[in-house]
Amino acid sequence: MSQLRISIDRYFPSIIFFGLSLILFMPLVVSPETVFPYVVGKSMWFRGITYFISGFYLILLTSNRSYLPDKNFMILIFSIFVLIQALAALASSSPVNSFWSNWERMEGVADYFHWLLLIIVSSSVLRKEKSWIKLLKINVFAGFIVSLLGLLEFFDLVIPILFGLDIFPSVVNPEQSYTLGERVESTIGNPAYLASYLSIISFMSIGLIIREFQISYIDSIIKTYLNFGTTSKLFVWISTSGLVVSLWTIINSGSRGSIIGIFTGLIFAISILVYKRKDLRKYLYGSLTALGSVIVVFILLTNFIESQRYEIKDTVLKSYIPKEVISSEELSFSFDKVSQDVGTNINDEINYILSQLNFLRVFQEAERSSSSSLDMKSLSELIEKNNYYPSENEIYCSNEMMLYFWVTNRYSFRECTSGMKFVSIFGPGISYPFKSGFNINDREYAWDIAIKGFLSKPLFGVGPENFPILHYKYLDLSMSDDKPHLDRAHNRILHVLSTSGIFGGISLIALWSTILFLLMKKIFSSKFYIFWIMLASAFISYAISLMFIFPVSSTYLQIILIISLLSKSSTLKDTPNVVENNEERFTKDSISVVTSVITLAVVFLLVRSFIYIPFEAAKVTPPLGKPSSVIEIQENVNKFPKLANYGRQELFYILIRDYDQMLSNANSQGNFAESYNSLKILIEQEYNAAINIEPDNFNIHFAAASLYLSLSKFEASNIDKVSLIINEMERLSPNSVQTLEIKIRLALLKNDDIEAEKLVIKWRESMPYQVKGFWDENLAITKGELIPDVELNCKNDQYPADKPQFDDSNLLYTNELEGGVVVGIKKEAAEDARSVLPGTIVK
Repeated sequence: MSQLRISIDRYFPSIIFFGLSLILFMPLVVSPETVFPYVVGKSMWFRGITYFISGFYLILLTSNRSYLPDKNFMILIFSIFVLIQALAALASSSPVNSFWSNWERMEGVADYFHWLLLIIVSSSVLRKEKSWIKLLKINVFAGFIVSLLGLLEFFDLVIPILFGLDIFPSVVNPEQSYTLGERVESTIGNPAYLASYLSIISFMSIGLIIREFQISYIDSIIKTYLNFGTTSKLFVWISTSGLVVSLWTIINSGSRGSIIGIFTGLIFAISILVYKRKDLRKYLYGSLTALGSVIVVFILLTNFIESQRYEIKDTVLKSYIPKEVISSEELSFSFDKVSQDVGTNINDEINYILSQLNFLRVFQEAERSSSSSLDMKSLSELIEKNNYYPSENEIYCSNEMMLYFWVTNRYSFRECTSGMKFVSIFGPGISYPFKSGFNINDREYAWDIAIKGFLSKPLFGVGPENFPILHYKYLDLSMSDDKPHLDRAHNRILHVLSTSGIFGGISLIALWSTILFLLMKKIFSSKFYIFWIMLASAFISYAISLMFIFPVSSTYLQIILIISLLSKSSTLKDTPNVVENNEERFTKDSISVVTSVITLAVVFLLVRSFIYIPFEAAKVTPPLGKPSSVIEIQENVNKFPKLANYGRQELFYILIRDYDQMLSNANSQGNFAESYNSLKILIEQEYNAAINIEPDNFNIHFAAASLYLSLSKFEASNIDKVSLIINEMERLSPNSVQTLEIKIRLALLKNDDIEAEKLVIKWRESMPYQVKGFWDENLAITKGELIPDVELNCKNDQYPADKPQFDDSNLLYTNELEGGVVVGIKKEAAEDARSVLPGTIVK
């Protein structure tokens, strides 16, 4: 073997190990300069390093073919899973989206291919258990840094970004966090994901600590520790400290799914140890009893808080609503469900009583002034700070405030119970599971639509990353508060079934079963069985938590490590030093050199095409960047076309917000027609490009329809475009609030008071208290019941030919809708019509 290939054989495994070590620090990577900073930076970091180590691996194979992976059932199962995901993507309505996902998730089939590549490279190159133990130690060290940053975050200690580096920028300000600083998120960006990630890290850490003692055990734990070398002592100290901080961080994340997973993992570990270690059974039974006691205390305390909640609710409601109105009915915790619980007449009486309570309007206006939905504590502080509602008593948890939260259909009363106030002493993270109780929030809806989606397309589902199609398809107007945008089923098995069908579900279950089987095999065959018990517990904790949440790159990485370790190829055999003649040496060296050049060229091309360009695009994708024109925004959106739809949607909303000012400026400069036509062309280009990639993207259709409605005051033909888009919206989400909103606006623009009234009645029946009367004034004007006091300007040429034509001198009036759209009303007002100022709310 030549010196060239000897060097490759000697150094490249170490280079690949170094690359794998860098990947393990991915959970620490945040890219604050991009959209979705907790996602984009991590994805680019992982994929970029994966390209390089894969390139080095191919070069290594030219030198030593012994590094080819062994035949492995685990890798085969994972490959089948990836293949089925790819087939489901090709069978979907949006293959591009299924393969590339979006900026918010950065997953999709492409991501699965990268994970498969990582498994093959790591399991083929790292063939010694010693190398894997070293890698796992680096992994838990990275996890401990994440937990330490979570600890700093809890105490509001924000470490600044040094020198603009994307790696290790630590923690963002609480105001920019997912829970607004209420719970710990660290560099993962979400408390649930953080807890899931650290739970796996914690189990791994326990296994590695015990393994370290088991290797060198002498008489007792203390003697063994004293006999450790400096490196082992340092590892034990770091791991123990990190484990304590990790557990503290998990508790303060408040993630119920992860905590359930941890308890299940602990019960599994203790049960296996009970079977294998009869000498420790009395201690292990004590541990099981302690775990059971914690669960019982949680259930009892939660039920106690719930009973107090019912008492407070009855007290508050009966202080405002007379007993004779409520009668013997038990009112719901949400006001919009009252009509389902009591008769129509009683519901109308309650509505009338509430309309007479001035503080409800005061609280509503105060909350609207913040431009966001506030929790009870924040709203109370805002009202007291600005003296919106002078009161001698504290507003927080007052009867007035609790009634307001009941009227606005938000879970109230629980946080005002004495039990909840006691638990809150221990911090928001610890109190969060009690605050939520047994309520699974929107997960029940997500599980329901996942099952419906699977039953509607049982073979290959709707396609990976296309779960939002199901979300909008099954939205119902009874969900008057409008469900949050769900792009995951919050249950891994149901999610895979709904997005890749029965084949995807079977392959996932087969993969999980294979992992658990091989772990159990290691437990009953390895000397270091406790280490393998902890890895099995980590996996079980992960699997159980995924019944309530969904995985992200940081948790994927942990399971990929376990899969790679279980897939580890056999130890390399020493290859004899074969004597080569000059011709053989030249030929083999030439192959190595040519392969190296081609491989590195391909790697750099991949990095440029799929790392550098997307990362630069993520830095200027709307709403980021500082564009000087709409054309520049369009260019920024299309820098990486495969992920452009998020930017296109944001572009549409920017235009909805700013189009009036833009065209007004153009008009003052004398180029209105040119600017308007350019704007029309841009909108049409981006809308067509968007639906070409994702024809079933409901949000794109909704944004485009809203934009065309806004522009209809300049050109009536825009209304026709909205009519076509509405057909798509009704196909995708026939019963959503968004579809109903567009239909109402369209009917009002067409001055179709009969259709508009039908739709507005539907709106009133399904919307919550605070927006029931949103369209009342617009409808009254369209029907001629109200005359707004505005200057008139009738433009007959911009309205349908089949509608009545009027002169400016006739009594015509306009109706200004949301977003600056002005409707010309082509109907004579009734003789008894009242004249009102624009913006007056008509009850």
